[in-house]
Amino acid sequence: MGERAESQRDPHTVSVLIMGLGFFGIFMAFNTAQALQSSVNHTLGNACLCVLYATFTAACLVGPIVVEKWGPKISMIVGGTTYVAMVLSNLHPSWGLSVPMFFLVGLGAPLLWTGQAVYLSRCANQSAARELAAEGDEVIDDYVQRNGVTRAEAEKELLKDKVKNKQALYNSYFFSFFQANGCLGLAVSTGILLGTSSVDFLFIILSAVCAVGVSILTFGIPNVVAVSFDELLKTNDVEDGDKYTLDDNDAEEAAPTMLETLRFGLTTPRLFMYIPIMLYNGMSLGFFLSDFTRYVIDEAVGNKTAGFVVSGFYAINLGATILTGKSIVKRSTLVLGAGAMHAAFFLCILFLRASLTDASGSDIFANSANEATNDQIKAGLTDELSRWFVNSEDSDHWQHRWGSDNAPIGTWVLLFVLAGLFACGDAVWESQVPAVLGGYFPTGRENCLQAANFKMWQSFGFAAMFGLDVLFPTLGSGDSKYHVNDLFYVKVLLLLGGLVISMVCVWYTHKFVAEGRLDYESASSSKQSRYGAEDSESLEQPLNQQK
Repeated sequence: MGERAESQRDPHTVSVLIMGLGFFGIFMAFNTAQALQSSVNHTLGNACLCVLYATFTAACLVGPIVVEKWGPKISMIVGGTTYVAMVLSNLHPSWGLSVPMFFLVGLGAPLLWTGQAVYLSRCANQSAARELAAEGDEVIDDYVQRNGVTRAEAEKELLKDKVKNKQALYNSYFFSFFQANGCLGLAVSTGILLGTSSVDFLFIILSAVCAVGVSILTFGIPNVVAVSFDELLKTNDVEDGDKYTLDDNDAEEAAPTMLETLRFGLTTPRLFMYIPIMLYNGMSLGFFLSDFTRYVIDEAVGNKTAGFVVSGFYAINLGATILTGKSIVKRSTLVLGAGAMHAAFFLCILFLRASLTDASGSDIFANSANEATNDQIKAGLTDELSRWFVNSEDSDHWQHRWGSDNAPIGTWVLLFVLAGLFACGDAVWESQVPAVLGGYFPTGRENCLQAANFKMWQSFGFAAMFGLDVLFPTLGSGDSKYHVNDLFYVKVLLLLGGLVISMVCVWYTHKFVAEGRLDYESASSSKQSRYGAEDSESLEQPLNQQK
């Protein structure tokens, strides 16, 4: 209880929580806008998202350069502002306005996310040093006596352990806020959609919420400067050239180049072995928020109420994210469980989708030339489920088709089970993978480079998933006679294969790559469990790498 109170009084913990609140506002608006994009005249929505994530991927190479010059706070503010402009553009969606605004977000997103990772790492580092200092000399002296190392070496190993623990804890805090935005945002948005005949009202509210989120980042969090290793440890007895230095910044060091960012990701073993899981994370999220929502949830319960299922996904993800940060089980166990859940999710889609949806429904919306009119739908002349949509041939404004969407309770239960499977696995990929990489490269230049690589490969996965629909418009047109297309099942099989490759790479890193273990000794564990059970380990092996 005392430890929890101390954590709550830690100013760095408060800063991370406030930063999470700012992201809550920004992404409550963005996630809702993104969820509606698959209804925007079919191709326009996927084209917008493809442009966003393709730009995001390329701009991640520039992100570290900008964050190095502007600092993480200013970078987050500038990046967040682009999201406000994008949400506002949904008041009048069109090729001429929507695509440029999504392109603008693609430029701002790397600043927002690289800044977030650097800011969180700086908070984690300083909080870890604060906690080590609060424990006093007893813990350090005990480690020195048991391991036969110098005091400086003991402080360094203990600090590295605490930094990893803080990285996991702070990522759990932050991504709990991030997942909560989807839960509350989509539930509120769905309620608004059910109660109004104009979607413009929704986007006006979302634009205001997004602006509030940017304001929280602007006025709610302090600047957290880069602190050197010597300042963190309050000692100068540190060997030069250590490959695992916690040195955050060197004022005379040039900002990282785009080539350096890319080279770091492709040549650093502990990072490039995680590229498949980064790609898979982006591709699977893109699939869930677009294809699964459109071809499973929408077809099963209707577009008007589909937001409740997606909101449930974020709610379950929120709970799972909180639990992953509690160190209840080893991280390696979490990763295996997440992989098994996602495998079960995709297998269920392959075998159960037909029973969830009306697979032999009306083909009245097979193409734009013979779309049903609102009068036909209101009169019950078609079984097509209700949807918000934009038909650029008639108008660039949002319109609504009213229809019947009375799904049986069993359908709702199965949808929430599938959403829960995906959410529990995704919570591990989104919160623990950045925590693992942050522990591998906790501060300084390498920390900035790993953060940029994580968002670059993740966003490339998003872009690839949405780009398939743009590259193959016939296969991806949707709303065919059977309300699904061949590309949907191609994506399911592609993601299953990607999941297997990702798990093999992560597990190989855990078992065979130097300093690549997933598990770490919790900084909150007792002295006996930390030191007593590990006397037989090699003195040269870092404490946070021992079993």
